[in-house]
Amino acid sequence: MATLTSKLQEITKRLQHLTVWRPNERDPFFELDRWRIDAHTNIEQIFNKKRQQIEQLIEKHEREFMRQLTRQHSLLNNIRKRLIPQKENIIRNNTQNDISILADLKKIENDIDTRLGRGEVVIETVSVNFEDSVMISLKTYLSTTSSIYLKETSTINQPKKPKHRSSNEVSAAFNKWLEVKQTEETNARKEFENVKEQKHEEYRSTRIKQRQRTHEQWLHDKNTEAGLMKKNLNISDSGVKQKTSET
Repeated sequence: MATLTSKLQEITKRLQHLTVWRPNERDPFFELDRWRIDAHTNIEQIFNKKRQQIEQLIEKHEREFMRQLTRQHSLLNNIRKRLIPQKENIIRNNTQNDISILADLKKIENDIDTRLGRGEVVIETVSVNFEDSVMISLKTYLSTTSSIYLKETSTINQPKKPKHRSSNEVSAAFNKWLEVKQTEETNARKEFENVKEQKHEEYRSTRIKQRQRTHEQWLHDKNTEAGLMKKNLNISDSGVKQKTSET
């Protein structure tokens, strides 16, 4: 009888010391909030990295395009100079030179079709499943011996969950984080627009200078051509006058 009474008291005491939650310093709400912040941080890092890649692609394509464009203009100017001497002759019989010039023109035309393509930055995105990156489960720890419950800190008849931040604290922290992120995004967007505008102005300025150089070269070639024609006319007039004098 005494043994039964002792056992009853022991079980009663254990029941009094049982708690709903196992003492744990790890706050599940805090860990979930930390995961959210880490996820946003990773997204921001990836975003900045990809934006930098886009800027590098744009700069590389524009540089290569302008290099090829300048090269083709230079080749055309050289061909134009090769055509000028032919105009000194009244009868053009330099067939071999014409064939060479035509081949060079076809090569330039082929380069325009294959090397001067207009670019377009294409972005392909893949949906990310964040649901699988957070696993939530419940573990229970059973007290198999009478000594276990004595080691656990508890309040009799008033079990408590681990202390965690209140909803107001979590909301305030999120709003503060969101405000910082919005400021960073605004600054990054302004910086990107400024860089884009600067590159546009540089490209526009380069095109204007290129047109000016092309126009100046055209005027130079025209003046040279006019000078050669005038020279030929003077030579012809001198020859006619000389023949008239001899007659």
